[in-house]
Amino acid sequence: MADEKEWYYSKGEQKLGPVSPGELKQLANSGELRTTDLIWKSEWTDWRKAESLKGLFPINLQPAAPKSIPSFNTVESLRAANEAAEKVSKKFWFLDLKFEQFATPKLVGFIFASSLLFLVFSGIGASVYLLLFTPILGAVFGILGIFIFVIFYAVMIRVMLELFLISFRIAEHLSHLRNLERLGAASE
Repeated sequence: MADEKEWYYSKGEQKLGPVSPGELKQLANSGELRTTDLIWKSEWTDWRKAESLKGLFPINLQPAAPKSIPSFNTVESLRAANEAAEKVSKKFWFLDLKFEQFATPKLVGFIFASSLLFLVFSGIGASVYLLLFTPILGAVFGILGIFIFVIFYAVMIRVMLELFLISFRIAEHLSHLRNLERLGAASE
């Protein structure tokens, strides 16, 4: 490091400098410059975290080496892997939509209830039409047909929604198993 004042650093939104390499090292040693603060010099195209500059911070302030991935020989290591996956999931929830976040049983219940209401009101409208514009025997058979149609389609909609829920649960479990396999392969 030369003694020229070529280094800049940031504290929040404030850009400070220029400082010499020795002054930058002193800022790091005193704790005024943290590993997460940004630094820059004219040869760089962008600002970088201060921790990326080797030898800037004392060893006890440098970021710790990453822990190794636990092996899957014990229940405890599986629990630790699940906790780590949960932390990542919370940060990047939009990448890993869970069943509960996307298709809840309440949502499916709402879809079923609104579909059933649509079928019932459609059936009532068709029945009124039949009663007003057809002979009574034709209207009775028509209304009976409409009743059977409404029940059949209500059952079909419910079955379809249940299959939808099951497929989401299966996809979620398969995703979880793939993550566990990936973690297991990485630890070997």
